[in-house]
Amino acid sequence: MSSAELAVTVPEEKPKVATGGTSGVKSFLSGGFGGMCLVAAGHPLDLLKVRMQTSTQYKSTMDCLRKTLAESGIRGMYRGMAAPLVGATP
Repeated sequence: MSSAELAVTVPEEKPKVATGGTSGVKSFLSGGFGGMCLVAAGHPLDLLKVRMQTSTQYKSTMDCLRKTLAESGIRGMYRGMAAPLVGATP
């Protein structure tokens, strides 16, 4: 057998065409929800970062976290989240 006889043919793939199955409203709502999740996950870390940048009373990130939780609880980590939430949702 020669190498020409062992050639394998690959079937041609059809190009995928967007069918337009998702509506603009559905995309807008899912994007808004994704933005809200991003803000909810990232806001506490941004809060710690800003507190450490603007103050000299913290020795480390964990120290900042402990003092923030002791001072204002878990709700204090999300204080001030309304403005970024409104901005990221649309």
